[in-house]
Amino acid sequence: MLITALFLPGTPPSDCAAFAARIDEPVAITATPIPGRALGAVPIRNAQPTSFAIGPFVYRGHGLTIRSSDPRFREITLPPSREAAHPCGAAVDGPTGWNAASADLQRWTLRFRRPAPPPSPGAVQAAALGASATLPGYRLIASWPVRTYYFGLMHPLDPRRRDTLIVAFPSGPGRHRARALARLPTRYASLSVLPDMHRPFSFVRLEGKADDGAWHRVVLEASDAVLAKIGTELPN
Repeated sequence: MLITALFLPGTPPSDCAAFAARIDEPVAITATPIPGRALGAVPIRNAQPTSFAIGPFVYRGHGLTIRSSDPRFREITLPPSREAAHPCGAAVDGPTGWNAASADLQRWTLRFRRPAPPPSPGAVQAAALGASATLPGYRLIASWPVRTYYFGLMHPLDPRRRDTLIVAFPSGPGRHRARALARLPTRYASLSVLPDMHRPFSFVRLEGKADDGAWHRVVLEASDAVLAKIGTELPN
């Protein structure tokens, strides 16, 4: 499965000229699956295939850590609630968490291409609706609409901490106290939620870059029943 990135301006034209000259050159990478325990997840007994619980979410091994020494890799940005992109306006194609079990994982590369597609219509930030989430000691980084509420990612205000909270909060105008759903031990900065076309589930896709530049791409599952329950437990 290929994920296509979005346009982001910002790199000086001189840098973008150098980038454009190499845009057809693939980026060599190493990609390794993320084990459930590295996400702070708990094994689900007797689950087939092997699955892990992270709060109300399920992790089925769809996660990758990607590394590269190519300078262009370090320039990839992860805008909140959008796909990864190069700031010179190029899309990024490469392996996602879905490819973690691929037999030829080590043959993958990253590729840049133009033009980049327009933003997803689902990427409506909570702030655009006048909604915000609060939780003592945390700040909201990204949000994505789910049914009648929002999922969000929150980072600690303490810069020494690198964990991430997945939270839920109402979509109505105003400041809402977020409900913490799960804690991840590393930083994630981008979030999206997509429905499964064949089952009563949705996929929660998370992206983040570690301090050492490693790119984490993770897919979690949430059943329709779980999503409905979360909505009923939030204040109106």
